[in-house]
Amino acid sequence: MRKRARIIYNPTSGKEQFKRELPDALIKLEKSGI
Repeated sequence: MRKRARIIYNPTSGKEQFKRELPDALIKLEKSGI
């Protein structure tokens, strides 16, 4: 069975730090099998 993940973030909050780190987060999720 394939695992699924949903990433929810507010793009207008703060300094948009997560927007820059999103590619790294997706790579980590792919490596973990999600």
